[in-house]
Amino acid sequence: MEIQQDDLIKLQSEFKAHEVRCDERWKTVFKQLEEVEQSIQRLHVIVLSGGGATLVILATALVNILT
Repeated sequence: MEIQQDDLIKLQSEFKAHEVRCDERWKTVFKQLEEVEQSIQRLHVIVLSGGGATLVILATALVNILT
Protein backbone atom coordinates (compact mmCIF):
# COMPACT_ATOMS: atom_id res chain seq x y z
CA MET A 1 0.00 0.00 0.00
CA GLU A 2 1.50 3.23 -1.12
CA ILE A 3 0.70 6.56 0.54
CA GLN A 4 -0.28 9.20 -1.96
CA GLN A 5 1.02 12.75 -1.78
CA ASP A 6 -2.55 14.08 -1.52
CA ASP A 7 -3.17 11.86 1.49
CA LEU A 8 -0.03 13.17 3.19
CA ILE A 9 -1.03 16.77 2.56
CA LYS A 10 -4.53 16.11 3.92
CA LEU A 11 -3.12 14.34 6.97
CA GLN A 12 -0.68 17.17 7.63
CA SER A 13 -3.48 19.73 7.36
CA GLU A 14 -5.71 17.77 9.73
CA PHE A 15 -2.84 17.39 12.19
CA LYS A 16 -2.13 21.12 12.20
CA ALA A 17 -5.82 21.85 12.79
CA HIS A 18 -5.79 19.33 15.63
CA GLU A 19 -2.76 21.02 17.19
CA VAL A 20 -4.48 24.42 17.07
CA ARG A 21 -7.62 23.04 18.74
CA CYS A 22 -5.59 21.27 21.42
CA ASP A 23 -3.55 24.41 22.09
CA GLU A 24 -6.75 26.40 22.65
CA ARG A 25 -8.16 23.70 24.92
CA TRP A 26 -4.99 23.66 27.04
CA LYS A 27 -5.08 27.44 27.35
CA THR A 28 -8.68 27.19 28.56
CA VAL A 29 -7.81 24.39 30.99
CA PHE A 30 -4.88 26.32 32.47
CA LYS A 31 -6.99 29.47 32.81
CA GLN A 32 -9.70 27.53 34.63
CA LEU A 33 -7.08 25.88 36.84
CA GLU A 34 -5.69 29.28 37.82
CA GLU A 35 -9.22 30.43 38.72
CA VAL A 36 -9.74 27.31 40.85
CA GLU A 37 -6.42 27.90 42.62
CA GLN A 38 -7.43 31.50 43.37
CA SER A 39 -10.77 30.33 44.76
CA ILE A 40 -9.04 27.77 46.97
CA GLN A 41 -6.67 30.47 48.24
CA ARG A 42 -9.62 32.71 49.14
CA LEU A 43 -11.33 29.83 50.95
CA HIS A 44 -8.11 29.12 52.82
CA VAL A 45 -7.97 32.71 54.05
CA ILE A 46 -11.64 32.58 55.08
CA VAL A 47 -11.14 29.35 57.02
CA LEU A 48 -8.06 30.69 58.80
CA SER A 49 -9.88 33.92 59.65
CA GLY A 50 -12.86 31.99 60.98
CA GLY A 51 -10.59 29.79 63.06
CA GLY A 52 -8.83 32.81 64.51
CA ALA A 53 -12.13 34.52 65.31
CA THR A 54 -13.38 31.35 67.00
CA LEU A 55 -10.27 31.18 69.16
CA VAL A 56 -10.67 34.82 70.21
CA ILE A 57 -14.35 34.29 71.08
CA LEU A 58 -13.56 31.16 73.09
CA ALA A 59 -10.68 32.87 74.90
CA THR A 60 -12.93 35.83 75.73
CA ALA A 61 -15.64 33.50 77.01
CA LEU A 62 -13.11 31.63 79.13
CA VAL A 63 -11.77 34.85 80.64
CA ASN A 64 -15.32 35.99 81.42
CA ILE A 65 -16.12 32.66 83.06
CA LEU A 66 -12.97 32.72 85.20
CA THR A 67 -13.39 36.31 86.37
